[in-house]
Amino acid sequence: METFLKILNWITANWDVLLGAGVATVSFVSGVVAAVKNKNWNKLKEALVEYVKQAEALQAGGEVKKEVVLAKAQTLCVALKIKYNEQKVSAIVESIVLLSKIVNARDKDKIVK
Repeated sequence: METFLKILNWITANWDVLLGAGVATVSFVSGVVAAVKNKNWNKLKEALVEYVKQAEALQAGGEVKKEVVLAKAQTLCVALKIKYNEQKVSAIVESIVLLSKIVNARDKDKIVK
């Protein structure tokens, strides 16, 4: 019983230190998790560029190509343990396609601002 009281008194005396260590640990773990997710999102973005290139080689319409890219992206999200957000991934795919169209436009089709 006396040992228990000593432990309880020590915890009470050092409560602020223990609480600070707990908060620091949670912050550190959250930072590591965020860094891993960010790294995985970067991997996904890089893969999306390749998926769009592969889809462009298909003899199909734009919607079919986009669905192929989204299906591959969903599979990669599972592998990278990222929550699949179709709207976000679709927006990234559309921006890649738009950039590709701008970069690859013929000189006479380019808009000069």
